[in-house]
Amino acid sequence: MDYWDLWWKEVSDEIDPGSGTPKSPDSYHTVGRSVPRADLPSKVTTGGNYVQDMSPAGLLHGRVVRPPSYGARLLTVESDFDDDEGIQLVRDGSFLGIVAADEESAVKAAEQLKDQTTWKEETVFPVQDELYDHLLRQPDQALLVVEGRPTDDLVPPVTTPSNAEHTITATYKRPYQMHGALSPSASMAIWEDDALTVWSHSQGVFSLRGALAFVLGISIDKIRVLHAEGSGCYGHNGADDAALDAALLARAVPGSPVLVKWSREDEHAWEPYGSCALLKMQGSVSTDGSIVDWNHDVWSYTHSSRPRASGETSSLLAARDLSEPVPRPVPGPGGGSHGGIHRNADPLYTFPRKRIVKHFVPESPLRVSALRGLGSFANVFAIESFMDELALAAQIDPVQFRLNHLEDSRAKNVIEAAAASAGWGKPMAEGHGRGIGFAQYKNEKAYVAVVADVMVDADTGVIRLDRMTIAGDVGQVVNPDG
Repeated sequence: MDYWDLWWKEVSDEIDPGSGTPKSPDSYHTVGRSVPRADLPSKVTTGGNYVQDMSPAGLLHGRVVRPPSYGARLLTVESDFDDDEGIQLVRDGSFLGIVAADEESAVKAAEQLKDQTTWKEETVFPVQDELYDHLLRQPDQALLVVEGRPTDDLVPPVTTPSNAEHTITATYKRPYQMHGALSPSASMAIWEDDALTVWSHSQGVFSLRGALAFVLGISIDKIRVLHAEGSGCYGHNGADDAALDAALLARAVPGSPVLVKWSREDEHAWEPYGSCALLKMQGSVSTDGSIVDWNHDVWSYTHSSRPRASGETSSLLAARDLSEPVPRPVPGPGGGSHGGIHRNADPLYTFPRKRIVKHFVPESPLRVSALRGLGSFANVFAIESFMDELALAAQIDPVQFRLNHLEDSRAKNVIEAAAASAGWGKPMAEGHGRGIGFAQYKNEKAYVAVVADVMVDADTGVIRLDRMTIAGDVGQVVNPDG
């Protein structure tokens, strides 16, 4: 039978969980043996691995003329392309694109078209210097995080315990982050016999398939989305948006494949950014140098707006520009263990009292979605920086201070290994210093400790990184070469 005929409810009674015997490591033939990656040689010799390199027979090239700003609407287009230039103009509402026989012509035509359009702009952004004040002024949904999960429990106030010897506060900020992928996003599409085939470096071809079907108004069984590699991205960049661009342009020239590549400028302006965040910390240490109270409040926007099949909204970029625009979905707070904003907000350290609150803010001034790690590195940065502040207040060595608050032996081991290898505690020259950071991704993945040797020029304020010593416990390594 094939997988589609194999239903769990029909075979679950046949399965005896726990009856299997794990294979002995002594008999491993593949696990632990270095195997070179077969895909790398062609990738470094322009072997045509990526969607940007696709070149089937009859290929046409497409470019999209993006609005000058968020929310801008296209008023007029006054193109002066000659018929013999082989340039086809494609417009649907405020969606404007070019299809040409060769890539150079498409690029030139799109640049020329920018000067032949007028737009109505209305978007007003907050002042850059007031970005985090703007974040705090917005209505937020506060959720108490317990054991890594947001709950509906009552959020307690921040208090100072009676046995506190020192109580300190700190605020940390994470700016918006762009993916900055090695190549701008791209996609290829072809309409044949009223059916659409799309090649995309999307991270979710099935969800993209449903999202395209809804925006284009066709049956989902008329669409195939085939994964084609793109260079360098973890997270939600412009890959899915480029797929809709390619589909819209290919619809104007049925029977011909159309390859759409975003410009570097469009990638940085229009891809979904990783959300900015503001983190406020308060902690107390007792007379014996133990942390007796820990408070962690993090404000941020959504960390995931990936396209999904929907009958009402669409997060695909061009969907909002069509003559019959599709509204954006209203984001909601994510749940689950160590999800978006609250990923790694719950520290692995053991404290007698910890209060962790996720403040979800729905509307971001900039388009945002998943960037690798989501909220984890902002939370880890705040946690580890604040651990140093508390260690300083307690006058305890930062490495020892961390070890004092850890029960997990594997966590302790990586901290001790990194510190020993880096020469922690040995004297350093004037202007040189050494710092440590530790994390376990989602409190359940690899353990990593990093020691950084830095130099600070007291006269200029210039900071130079001299060396990083990294200790990692990732569990069993399948392919050491990888």
